[in-house]
Amino acid sequence: MRERIQQLDIEGRNSHDAIFEASYLDDIPAALTEWKASRILLVVSTSLDTKSSVIRDLEKGLSNYQVYKKVGVGSHSPYSDIIDIAHRVQDHDIQAVVSIGSGSYSDACKIAVMLSATLPSGFGENEMEALVDQKRGLAGPDSVKAPATKLICVPTSLSAGEWNSYASGTNAAGKKQHFMHPEGAPSLILMDPTVARTTPSHLWLASGMRAVDHFVESLCRAECHEAAIHIKKGLPLLVRGLKEYHEGQEGGNEDELLKGIAESQRGSRDALIPLIKWKIPMGASHAIGHQLVSLVGTRAG
Repeated sequence: MRERIQQLDIEGRNSHDAIFEASYLDDIPAALTEWKASRILLVVSTSLDTKSSVIRDLEKGLSNYQVYKKVGVGSHSPYSDIIDIAHRVQDHDIQAVVSIGSGSYSDACKIAVMLSATLPSGFGENEMEALVDQKRGLAGPDSVKAPATKLICVPTSLSAGEWNSYASGTNAAGKKQHFMHPEGAPSLILMDPTVARTTPSHLWLASGMRAVDHFVESLCRAECHEAAIHIKKGLPLLVRGLKEYHEGQEGGNEDELLKGIAESQRGSRDALIPLIKWKIPMGASHAIGHQLVSLVGTRAG
């Protein structure tokens, strides 16, 4: 069932909404109209742009807007892609960025809209690194400004990073650095099962098991009774969604498959809340899982 909610009931998330069972073709133009945004930057998955009609259909629906497009973002959000996005925002006075892709896309765009408000036009990697406390591997909140550009994220995996005001990027030396601002979460998250449907099943299920891992790690470390209750409520929803997705795919039942995607998307949000709301950290399997999912993605490509 379609539902619009505030992303999280925490400071900095007022007017940061999410829509479950969204329609990206309807909800993106509606948001742009509400924001009176006319100059748009699409940052989109290469496979969606070349192997499906998802992006072409959106571009048709945005024919009355001034639309720019960047196709492709590298794994783990390389600085080079972040800088490219931020420069496009600055050079074209972009009013809204639309990210359609996996966590690497949403992280790159979150950082880019923060940096486009923080650093001067034409900045480079050195200026990015100067913002980072190297001991903590973190830029912000004091060194980073709140975004001035709206951001819509349409995720195609269950990594759930779009729900976080933190985002990570990888510098030229291969080191992952984090950037954050309390208002750094997307302006709008659209959970559209029809877009997520285009993700290859092995990648979808792999990201789903990562979300299960988030739940289990949080449960094992949960000192907070409220967090434990949340985990025990959310985990069955995620598992049921993944099961319905698999059964729908195996049985050729499109309605069951889409229902499974929708439930998995709700469950993946719940999986990240213990980290965001109660600051329960991830453990070793989280880091190991990053490497395994990257390996799966590399072989699939």
